[in-house]
Amino acid sequence: MATKIAPNQQPIPTSVEHKNITISQVRYNSIIVVYPVKEEGRLREISKKKKGKRQREYKFSIFVDDHLIGITEPQSYGEIKNSFSLLNSTTKFPCSMFMKNTTTNEKNTTKRAHDIATYMQSVLRDSNNNGRISVHDALNVKTMYKDHCVSIFFEINALQKAQQLAVRNAQAARRLAIDEKFASNCLNF
Repeated sequence: MATKIAPNQQPIPTSVEHKNITISQVRYNSIIVVYPVKEEGRLREISKKKKGKRQREYKFSIFVDDHLIGITEPQSYGEIKNSFSLLNSTTKFPCSMFMKNTTTNEKNTTKRAHDIATYMQSVLRDSNNNGRISVHDALNVKTMYKDHCVSIFFEINALQKAQQLAVRNAQAARRLAIDEKFASNCLNF
Protein backbone atom coordinates (compact mmCIF):
# COMPACT_ATOMS: atom_id res chain seq x y z
CA MET A 1 0.00 0.00 0.00
CA ALA A 2 1.44 3.39 -0.95
CA THR A 3 0.33 6.76 0.40
CA LYS A 4 2.96 9.23 -0.76
CA ILE A 5 5.70 9.59 -3.33
CA ALA A 6 9.23 9.90 -1.97
CA PRO A 7 11.81 12.32 -3.38
CA ASN A 8 13.18 9.44 -5.44
CA GLN A 9 9.66 8.90 -6.92
CA GLN A 10 9.16 5.45 -5.37
CA PRO A 11 5.97 4.68 -3.44
CA ILE A 12 6.33 4.66 0.34
CA PRO A 13 4.58 1.69 1.92
CA THR A 14 2.69 2.25 5.15
CA SER A 15 2.98 -1.38 6.15
CA VAL A 16 5.06 -4.34 5.05
CA GLU A 17 5.46 -7.94 6.00
CA HIS A 18 8.21 -8.41 8.58
CA LYS A 19 10.21 -10.70 6.26
CA ASN A 20 10.57 -7.90 3.68
CA ILE A 21 12.36 -5.36 5.87
CA THR A 22 15.96 -6.36 5.48
CA ILE A 23 18.66 -4.10 4.18
CA SER A 24 21.25 -5.79 2.02
CA GLN A 25 24.06 -3.37 2.73
CA VAL A 26 24.18 -0.68 5.40
CA ARG A 27 26.88 1.97 5.03
CA TYR A 28 28.31 4.50 7.45
CA ASN A 29 26.77 7.25 5.30
CA SER A 30 23.34 5.64 4.95
CA ILE A 31 20.53 8.16 4.49
CA ILE A 32 17.90 8.15 7.24
CA VAL A 33 14.50 9.61 6.35
CA VAL A 34 11.35 9.94 8.47
CA TYR A 35 7.89 10.50 6.93
CA PRO A 36 4.47 10.92 8.53
CA VAL A 37 2.38 7.85 7.64
CA LYS A 38 -0.71 10.03 7.24
CA GLU A 39 0.40 13.60 6.68
CA GLU A 40 -2.01 15.28 9.08
CA GLY A 41 -2.20 12.44 11.59
CA ARG A 42 -5.59 11.26 12.79
CA LEU A 43 -7.98 12.11 15.56
CA ARG A 44 -7.66 9.77 18.51
CA GLU A 45 -10.82 7.77 19.11
CA ILE A 46 -10.54 7.90 22.89
CA SER A 47 -8.82 11.03 24.11
CA LYS A 48 -6.42 10.93 27.05
CA LYS A 49 -6.93 14.65 27.71
CA LYS A 50 -9.06 16.11 30.46
CA LYS A 51 -12.81 16.19 29.76
CA GLY A 52 -12.27 14.10 26.63
CA LYS A 53 -10.92 17.05 24.62
CA ARG A 54 -10.16 15.91 21.07
CA GLN A 55 -6.59 14.88 20.41
CA ARG A 56 -4.59 14.20 17.26
CA GLU A 57 -2.01 11.42 17.05
CA TYR A 58 0.83 10.92 14.63
CA LYS A 59 2.58 7.87 13.22
CA PHE A 60 5.87 7.88 11.26
CA SER A 61 7.72 5.58 8.86
CA ILE A 62 11.49 5.34 9.22
CA PHE A 63 13.60 4.57 6.16
CA VAL A 64 17.29 3.83 5.71
CA ASP A 65 18.49 4.07 2.11
CA ASP A 66 14.90 3.75 0.80
CA HIS A 67 14.21 0.64 2.90
CA LEU A 68 11.41 0.74 5.45
CA ILE A 69 12.90 -0.31 8.78
CA GLY A 70 10.20 0.80 11.19
CA ILE A 71 6.83 2.39 11.85
CA THR A 72 6.15 4.16 15.12
CA GLU A 73 3.15 3.63 17.35
CA PRO A 74 0.54 6.40 17.10
CA GLN A 75 1.26 9.12 19.69
CA SER A 76 0.05 12.64 20.39
CA TYR A 77 2.30 15.69 20.08
CA GLY A 78 2.64 15.83 23.88
CA GLU A 79 3.53 12.15 24.17
CA ILE A 80 6.21 12.46 21.47
CA LYS A 81 7.59 15.61 23.08
CA ASN A 82 7.75 13.90 26.50
CA SER A 83 9.53 10.87 25.01
CA PHE A 84 12.19 12.99 23.35
CA SER A 85 12.56 15.43 26.27
CA LEU A 86 14.71 12.84 28.07
CA LEU A 87 17.35 13.06 25.35
CA ASN A 88 20.13 15.62 25.50
CA SER A 89 19.79 16.50 21.85
CA THR A 90 21.20 19.63 20.27
CA THR A 91 18.13 19.75 18.01
CA LYS A 92 15.15 21.64 19.41
CA PHE A 93 11.75 19.92 19.47
CA PRO A 94 9.20 21.71 17.21
CA CYS A 95 7.22 24.49 18.89
CA SER A 96 3.65 23.97 20.03
CA MET A 97 2.13 26.33 17.41
CA PHE A 98 0.57 28.43 20.15
CA MET A 99 -2.89 29.83 19.38
CA LYS A 100 -3.28 27.70 16.24
CA ASN A 101 -5.80 24.90 15.84
CA THR A 102 -3.65 21.79 15.55
CA THR A 103 -6.51 19.40 16.22
CA THR A 104 -8.91 19.94 13.30
CA ASN A 105 -7.19 22.42 10.94
CA GLU A 106 -5.66 20.18 8.28
CA LYS A 107 -3.00 22.70 7.18
CA ASN A 108 -1.74 23.12 10.76
CA THR A 109 -1.82 19.41 11.55
CA THR A 110 0.08 18.60 8.35
CA LYS A 111 2.74 21.20 9.19
CA ARG A 112 3.04 19.79 12.71
CA ALA A 113 3.44 16.23 11.40
CA HIS A 114 6.20 17.31 9.01
CA ASP A 115 7.93 19.37 11.72
CA ILE A 116 7.97 16.35 14.06
CA ALA A 117 9.24 14.08 11.24
CA THR A 118 12.03 16.56 10.46
CA TYR A 119 12.97 16.69 14.14
CA MET A 120 13.05 12.88 14.47
CA GLN A 121 15.11 12.64 11.28
CA SER A 122 17.69 15.14 12.55
CA VAL A 123 17.97 13.28 15.87
CA LEU A 124 18.48 9.97 14.04
CA ARG A 125 21.02 11.41 11.61
CA ASP A 126 23.19 12.62 14.50
CA SER A 127 25.89 9.97 14.82
CA ASN A 128 25.92 10.44 18.59
CA ASN A 129 22.25 9.45 18.83
CA ASN A 130 21.62 6.55 16.48
CA GLY A 131 23.56 4.13 18.69
CA ARG A 132 21.70 5.06 21.88
CA ILE A 133 18.91 2.79 23.09
CA SER A 134 17.13 5.79 24.68
CA VAL A 135 16.59 7.24 21.19
CA HIS A 136 14.93 4.03 20.06
CA ASP A 137 12.76 4.01 23.16
CA ALA A 138 11.73 7.61 22.44
CA LEU A 139 10.75 6.68 18.86
CA ASN A 140 8.30 4.07 20.20
CA VAL A 141 8.67 1.83 17.14
CA LYS A 142 6.05 -0.90 16.75
CA THR A 143 7.11 -4.17 18.34
CA MET A 144 7.34 -6.09 15.06
CA TYR A 145 9.98 -3.60 13.81
CA LYS A 146 11.82 -2.71 17.02
CA ASP A 147 14.63 -5.32 17.07
CA HIS A 148 15.37 -4.87 13.38
CA CYS A 149 15.28 -1.07 13.62
CA VAL A 150 17.59 -0.99 16.63
CA SER A 151 20.06 -3.42 15.03
CA ILE A 152 20.20 -1.32 11.83
CA PHE A 153 20.93 1.86 13.79
CA PHE A 154 23.55 0.13 15.94
CA GLU A 155 25.18 -1.16 12.74
CA ILE A 156 25.16 2.36 11.22
CA ASN A 157 26.61 3.74 14.46
CA ALA A 158 29.39 1.12 14.53
CA LEU A 159 30.24 1.85 10.88
CA GLN A 160 30.28 5.60 11.53
CA LYS A 161 32.62 5.15 14.50
CA ALA A 162 34.91 2.90 12.43
CA GLN A 163 34.93 5.52 9.64
CA GLN A 164 35.73 8.31 12.12
CA LEU A 165 38.57 6.22 13.60
CA ALA A 166 39.95 5.48 10.12
CA VAL A 167 39.93 9.20 9.28
CA ARG A 168 41.68 10.06 12.57
CA ASN A 169 44.28 7.33 11.99
CA ALA A 170 44.93 8.57 8.44
CA GLN A 171 45.34 12.13 9.70
CA ALA A 172 47.72 10.98 12.43
CA ALA A 173 49.76 8.96 9.91
CA ARG A 174 49.94 11.99 7.61
CA ARG A 175 51.11 14.24 10.47
CA LEU A 176 53.71 11.65 11.47
CA ALA A 177 55.01 11.44 7.88
CA ILE A 178 55.26 15.25 7.70
CA ASP A 179 57.09 15.36 11.06
CA GLU A 180 59.51 12.63 9.96
CA LYS A 181 60.20 14.43 6.68
CA PHE A 182 60.79 17.68 8.53
CA ALA A 183 63.16 15.96 11.01
CA SER A 184 65.00 14.30 8.14
CA ASN A 185 65.41 17.65 6.35
CA CYS A 186 66.71 19.29 9.55
CA LEU A 187 69.36 16.58 9.98
CA ASN A 188 70.61 17.06 6.41
CA PHE A 189 71.50 20.71 7.01
